[in-house]
Amino acid sequence: MANLAEKSAVQERIDEGEVRAVRPYRLGQHQCWSALELACAMCEQWDVAVKRMARRADVERWLANDLNDQNLLNAFLDIAEIPGITPESALITFLQTLLPGAIPAAGVNATGLEPETLKKYLQEAARLGEIDRPPGSRRTAVRRSPADAIEAERLFRIGQTYENGEGVTKNCTEAAKWYLTAAEQGSLTAQYKLGDLYCSGRGVAQDYIDAAKWYRMAAEQGHAEAQREIGLMYANGEGVARDYTEAIRWFKMAASQGNAEAHCLLGMHYLYGMGVDEDDDEAYRWFKAAAEQGDAEAQYHLGQMHQEPGYVEQLKVAQESGNDQILGAAITKSYKYLNRKEAFRWFKMAAEQGYARAQYRVSLLYHCGEGIGGQDYTKAFRWCKMAAEQGYAEAQFILGRYYQLGHGVTPDNAHAFRWCKKAAEQGHAEAQCALGVMSLEGLGVQRNKNEALRWLQLAADQGDKNARSELKKMRRKR
Repeated sequence: MANLAEKSAVQERIDEGEVRAVRPYRLGQHQCWSALELACAMCEQWDVAVKRMARRADVERWLANDLNDQNLLNAFLDIAEIPGITPESALITFLQTLLPGAIPAAGVNATGLEPETLKKYLQEAARLGEIDRPPGSRRTAVRRSPADAIEAERLFRIGQTYENGEGVTKNCTEAAKWYLTAAEQGSLTAQYKLGDLYCSGRGVAQDYIDAAKWYRMAAEQGHAEAQREIGLMYANGEGVARDYTEAIRWFKMAASQGNAEAHCLLGMHYLYGMGVDEDDDEAYRWFKAAAEQGDAEAQYHLGQMHQEPGYVEQLKVAQESGNDQILGAAITKSYKYLNRKEAFRWFKMAAEQGYARAQYRVSLLYHCGEGIGGQDYTKAFRWCKMAAEQGYAEAQFILGRYYQLGHGVTPDNAHAFRWCKKAAEQGHAEAQCALGVMSLEGLGVQRNKNEALRWLQLAADQGDKNARSELKKMRRKR
């Protein structure tokens, strides 16, 4: 690596609004008066960058007005001092350290960065450098010796054994103590795990603010799962003010590191237009990226987009109403992705991973014979039961109907009543109506008019037309 002379002697000053070094940093034949110059010189691209970004005076004016050069300089020089690092690697590492995930870890030619892109990254790096620091304070890099890193990992592993109950009695309170010690010594995974415990209230009092603090600490150092989780906290407004744009920024950082759940979350945000413009094609692209990594939820959404014309519109109505049962409604606006075979393929992938909603959709496709070459009630019953046993209310109701009608199974009204009741107790209106009718007629249960009235009224209160009709019939007979 080229010698960087007199780094420790450099002092920054502000003179009539201009941020400059008192003496230049030297890199080979280059004399660099700012962190940006030094970064460009490391890539032997200073002359090219100046020509692209306009005159040197314009660059220096930007540095003076928009950039906290000291923070950048300290961080960059810490990286540049690493023995054996190449100039290009130094710049890439610099940007990745300050903006985790902004630049992929491999396959990047740092000299190919557009000046405006570099400017954006450096501005953001300067902003991050000021978080939780008083104005004018100096940023110092966190340095850990190999021995410190090993000790932090040892402490984290102890916490993990308590959290998982590996060879000891499971104790999340004890796990939190060890995670805290490890986190304070710089363990990223411990910081992430501590965020999880505060978020869920396991072993500590639930505290979204503390959860966000620890997630952010790990996220800013490049921990992909922590980046995803701090993004979720911004999306949900937990521990931080809701900010979809900030959520998207963190999701993209995590996604750039290959985090499948972050890809799926980006797909959902593009579907809804949260923090970004609505874009079905972008949603599909992100879902597919996650699905191809095995993410069951993304596979399910791809199946829905292939099965249901206008799925985006249905999903938005479901979100607004809080009722996902309407996702099968015939709301048709676009047939762009309609492909029953592809729908079945993606649903089956998710279903085989145990995703209940996908298991239910596979059941429906076997019931209707769509995309599979014909009906198969036996398979429809089997997949529906898998979803019902996981507590999915819609599947529980349909399973009750299968038992009642004898589709794929021997008719059994007692089993029909039991499964419909499970769904009804979760507020499923059609199941409540079915229970009312079965109680009235004594199907699978002893006749009970009062119970019939109770279940029918619950369904009618949710707008179920069949329940209202049954109630009218009962009132006429009085």
